Amino acid sequence: MRVLLCIIPVAPMLWHCVLAVRLIRLMDELQARIQLEGAVYGLLGTAVFTMAAGLLMKGEVIPAVTLAQGWPWLWIATFLFWCAGSRLAGQRYR
Repeated sequence: MRVLLCIIPVAPMLWHCVLAVRLIRLMDELQARIQLEGAVYGLLGTAVFTMAAGLLMKGEVIPAVTLAQGWPWLWIATFLFWCAGSRLAGQRYR
């Protein structure tokens, strides 16, 4: 029962994923490509951001944070990298 209560917040996130896939499928091919490229930029940018932050924490350049403390920053980084990636991908088609 405890495990079930802990993972309840996963359900809305899964629903969000389903809705995002539906939204991409409703877009025309060009807009879908731009958004998917933006998502790739978001994923890769966040991976680099996370690795850099981890190395800086390991080298004691910045203070160490727990996952709970860093979680909001991961979402913010993902969103900003996705926005930048979508903008870069969209500029090629203007």
